[in-house]
This record gives sequence, C-alpha cells and structure tokens, in this order.
Amino acid sequence: MTLTYEFGREDLLHWYRHFHRSSPGVRSQRSRFIVSWSLSFFGLAILVSVPALASESWPFVIPALMLATGFSIATPKWFDLRIEQALQALVADPRLEGSFGPVQLVLTDEGMREIMPATNSLVQWASITEVIADADYIFVRLTTGQAAVISRQSYSGPVLFDEIPKVIDEFRQRHAA
Repeated sequence: MTLTYEFGREDLLHWYRHFHRSSPGVRSQRSRFIVSWSLSFFGLAILVSVPALASESWPFVIPALMLATGFSIATPKWFDLRIEQALQALVADPRLEGSFGPVQLVLTDEGMREIMPATNSLVQWASITEVIADADYIFVRLTTGQAAVISRQSYSGPVLFDEIPKVIDEFRQRHAA
C-alpha cells in the first residue's frame, strides 16, 4: 500500500512544535524557566522596595509588585516565543533544502519504506513507537525520535486520511515480533 504526500518546511515545523509540546523535558524546562524568572522579578521588586518600606513610602512598593506580576504573567509567552524562534531557525536551515518534496510511504510486510527526495529508508514495524493524529497531520513516530509527517492537505492514497493511524496500527500488530 502506497501513501503519497508532499513534505515541506511548514510540515517539519509542525512536527517540531508537536514534539516540543509533548516532550516532558521541554515542559519541565519551561516550568523551571517560568519559576526562576518569576522569583527573580519578585525578588528584585522586594529588594528595591526595602528602602521604600523603611521610609514608609508605600506608593513605590505597589507599582514594583505590580510590575513583577506583569513580567511574571508574560514569562510563559516569552519562553514560547524563544522556542518558536529556535524552531523557525532550524526549519530555515539551507542544508535541509534537498529534504523537501514528494514522499511515498510504502507499507509492506517488511516494514514501512519512506521514499523522499534525499532518502529511501526501510523501517521495521517494531521501530514505530506510535502513530499520532494531530489536527491536519499524522505523525508516525520512530524509536529514533524521527517521524514521518503526513499532511492532510497534500495526502493522496488508497485509504482515507483519518484511517491512516488505524491501517498502520494494523500492520504493526500483524508484524509484531
């Protein structure tokens, strides 16, 4: 069975975003980033407020704490923006240019063969860890962390797009070692 689709920079970016959203390591890193910066903002607000408190100048303390609160609320967006910029830079790498174009994903008893402009690789069924449906994409994730990224927009094949995860899972179960 052969599934065909186009693979472009936007598809790769969508996979990177999904990978980062679902990665426990990235979620943990995001939490540490938010907590450490929020503590820094409030620590600085308290530090600059100590002289004002000593002279009983309350009008200075409240704006300092409000500013720290505002920065703390903006910190998650700041982290997400930094990640998005890094992902955009990865996808824009000119060395990836030959990787994009038409793809054939051939499902056989041997495994899943992915034929791309720059590669032609066969993956054993045991190397597929999961098949993820994410809006207009299907990710066939491998033990290496890589994935086949199938876009609804460019897909054509003998099965409906929404049936692809089921078909691949059936192949996996049938050929499980």
